[in-house]
Amino acid sequence: GLIDLGYTLISRGELNEAGKDFKQALDFAQADKARRTEARAKLALGTLNFQQGNLDEAISRLGEALAFYQPGGYRKETSITLLTMGRAHRNKGDYDIALKTFEQQLQLAQDLGDPAQLAASHLSIAILLGVYQERYAEALPHLDESFRIDESIGAKIGMASDQLYRGGALWQLGRYPEAEAALRQAFSIASQPEASYKEVLAWVHLTNSQIALSQRRSGEAK
Repeated sequence: GLIDLGYTLISRGELNEAGKDFKQALDFAQADKARRTEARAKLALGTLNFQQGNLDEAISRLGEALAFYQPGGYRKETSITLLTMGRAHRNKGDYDIALKTFEQQLQLAQDLGDPAQLAASHLSIAILLGVYQERYAEALPHLDESFRIDESIGAKIGMASDQLYRGGALWQLGRYPEAEAALRQAFSIASQPEASYKEVLAWVHLTNSQIALSQRRSGEAK
């Protein structure tokens, strides 16, 4: 119950309060020797620390959770833990470790037949290659696949993110019409009431300004 409450608090941006609930849950689980609940609490704390930018602590907690999930055959939980761990290594600058972790998670998501985790894997690899390493041509196939999967399951927020990053990669390759089309679709999806994904809307405006600057349209960029 405390773990579920903590995740709800995270979604509301109340990170400190979430941390208190996760730590209390971990204390209860350890006292009761409830190892599965203990691993779940450690995954929650790892996720929270990742969101707070405490990357070393996040990796440590996630590693402890993985040490229970992976040998125990908890494939779904292992997949989720690997995805967050890969993102933590990516943000820390450990790109080789991050890529290997994402690839491991991608294989596991394929084995599970989990479309949401598959899309998340492809998007995470694309962000690593494109945003962090400027390997735009290599990032594009992963973005295309992520969008295809998200579209097939009706994941509106995922579709908006996919098209946003596609637009960012395409304009860097000089493919301006395709980039602008992708950004228009991202904006259209994120503007819908059921999505209302304001962060994507802001990034679309910023990316469009970068495109305008690259074409020396300074007034439009402003």
